[in-house]
Amino acid sequence: MTADAPDVTADEVEELSADALRWLLGNAREDEDGGLAWTTTPSDDEPNASLYSGTAGVIPLLLEARRHFGDDRYGDAAVRAARSVAAAVDGWDGSSLRAGQFPAAERRAQFHTDMARAWWQWGKAAQTATALMDALRVSPSEVRDRPALRRIVTDLRDHHPLVPGVRELAALTG
Repeated sequence: MTADAPDVTADEVEELSADALRWLLGNAREDEDGGLAWTTTPSDDEPNASLYSGTAGVIPLLLEARRHFGDDRYGDAAVRAARSVAAAVDGWDGSSLRAGQFPAAERRAQFHTDMARAWWQWGKAAQTATALMDALRVSPSEVRDRPALRRIVTDLRDHHPLVPGVRELAALTG
């Protein structure tokens, strides 16, 4: 901080963050399928599915808020927003993300681990296990060296041992 800047406590920063998240959720628009979408500005009529000024850009923020605050409403909102984006971009040229788009193995693995986290937030154990196995095949360290992903593997092993691939995933991650 500079000498002119006021001192701000961590509690004040958290309170400001929580207020911003409440504002953000308050400005969401619910679509006919139960998805959530955001417009470029609150006064706009049409939802914007894009990354930099629309709904797709809100999703990572909501997932991080879920992780930081431990509040499931942010994870739920992220899943609903993802549904809205998927519906909005259906048919757009080049709208599908796939691991093969990323030349570096680490990026391909991160794509799979991001997908695993999203599936896990949505409560989809089989899809989570598949995405983690895909990440392991591309770059094992992306799963083995990340405590949050190891916790997901442990939860899969402990609570979903009969899901295909979970035993192999647990064995490969130690």
